[in-house]
Parts: sequence; C-alpha cells; structure tokens
Amino acid sequence: MRADGIRRAVALPLFPHYSHTTTGSSWTALAGAVTGSGIELVRVERYPDAPGYLDALCDRVRAAMLTLPAPALDRA
Repeated sequence: MRADGIRRAVALPLFPHYSHTTTGSSWTALAGAVTGSGIELVRVERYPDAPGYLDALCDRVRAAMLTLPAPALDRA
C-alpha cells in the first residue's frame, strides 16, 4: 500500500460482531503491519445492526426461502 502511495486506509472486518479472538487478533496483526508505514488506519469496529447489513441479510434469507417447496414455506 505504501509503495502505491496510499496514505489512509479503512479496515473493515468481514465479521460484523466484535470478538477478541477474531476481530481483536486481526486488529493487532493489522496494527503491526502498518506501524511505521505512515499509513493512517481507520477501523470499522463492528456493524451487526447496520441497516444496510441487515437489509442484505434479509434479502439473502428471502431469496433462499423462495427456493423451498411450498409446504416448507407454509411452516416458515
């Protein structure tokens, strides 16, 4: 990133919740990777209730439900 002239980066974990063992260890590794690089790091800490994220999850569930046979949908 530094070689490409990047001076600021946004770190977005692919897991929306915070967990010390996943998010925490990732932040630690990332901080070590950018230390002394001159890159400013902006972190998205967690987003489990972000409207866009929830909408995307709901869309995927609705699409999956449409693949179910009718009797299964009646129980849903």
